Amino acid sequence: MSDWSAVHTGLAKCRCPYCDEPIQLVIDPMQIDSQYVEDCEVCCRPMLVTPLGSNEALCETED
Repeated sequence: MSDWSAVHTGLAKCRCPYCDEPIQLVIDPMQIDSQYVEDCEVCCRPMLVTPLGSNEALCETED
C-alpha cells in the first residue's frame, strides 16, 4: 500500500510503548498533526498517538 493510500484510508502502524507489540491504527486523516489517546489493542494501556502524515504514527506513554 502506498503512503498516499495509507493516509487516505487512515491506516497507520506503530509499536506500543508498553508491550512493544506492533499494532495498526485507524486514524482520521483530519487528525494529522494532532495528538490523541488510544488504548493498545494488545495490553489495553493508554498510548499518546501522534499521526505522522504517512502510514506511521508515533505512540508514546502518557507520562
